[in-house]
Amino acid sequence: MIVARRSPVGGAPPGGRADAHRSATAQRYRRVVELPSPLPPELAELIAQRFRVIGDQTRIRLLDRLRRGSATVGELTDEIGGSQQNVSKHLGVLHQAGILSRTKEGTAVRYAIADESVFALCEQVCGGLRERVSELDALLAQAS
Repeated sequence: MIVARRSPVGGAPPGGRADAHRSATAQRYRRVVELPSPLPPELAELIAQRFRVIGDQTRIRLLDRLRRGSATVGELTDEIGGSQQNVSKHLGVLHQAGILSRTKEGTAVRYAIADESVFALCEQVCGGLRERVSELDALLAQAS
């Protein structure tokens, strides 16, 4: 049985307005889930599918930009670069997964974050990377 509950993220933000916003977002949307062990194959596949959806540099950059607010395909293309066709493809994948919402505005389509819990996952990964880099720095300092 999977039980989901919200759990606050500990610690104060490192500083700055953007950090405070990210911390507040993580506190609102971080979910602690008690998973069965071993994972049923169907659940393992759903988890893997979610990682595949967000496991692309362009999609991560799109999510990061959309964190600041909704945008059209044209605006996103201008801001992150790449072709409009490529940006649209990635936005479609994120929308199909339920991470983004989209609304039609005349001939344009505006995208927005629909599932902010994705940011808690990104922050977990960044925290793990930060710890790993710190460990590597300490090892290199000892070796010098």
